[in-house]
Formats: sequence, C-alpha cells, structure tokens
Amino acid sequence: IGAAIAAGLAEAGARVAVNGRDAARTEAAAASLRERFPDAEILAAPGDLASDEGLTQVLDRLPRTDILVNNLGI
Repeated sequence: IGAAIAAGLAEAGARVAVNGRDAARTEAAAASLRERFPDAEILAAPGDLASDEGLTQVLDRLPRTDILVNNLGI
C-alpha cells in the first residue's frame, strides 16, 4: 500500500521520501520509484521512527513536509 501511495504522489509531481527501518530495502524502494518516475525527486530516508534517535535522523534529512502518509503494518 505504501509503495502505491508513494508512486501516486511521485506521478503527481510531489517530492517523495521513502522511509523504512531496513536501509537496503528502503533504498531499493526509492530506486524503483526513481526508475519508474525519472523526473521525480525521490529520497530514501531509512530509520526507525519508533525511536527518538531514528526519528531525529530521518527528520534531519527531510525538506519541508506537506503530506505525511504513515503506512505502518502492525
């Protein structure tokens, strides 16, 4: 679901940041989006948002955020 939402936003021209705890999977997801939407700005921002340190690391890498989609599987 998250990948589909990110693709829709990229297709609409939004700058998209992809987040996940696993850096390799996060970068792979971002690379896939870059391949599909070469004109879009796609950022891989790996980090664990459940920890203060991880949240700070991710937020420090992000530009201004207009839309946040939290697609957390529990």
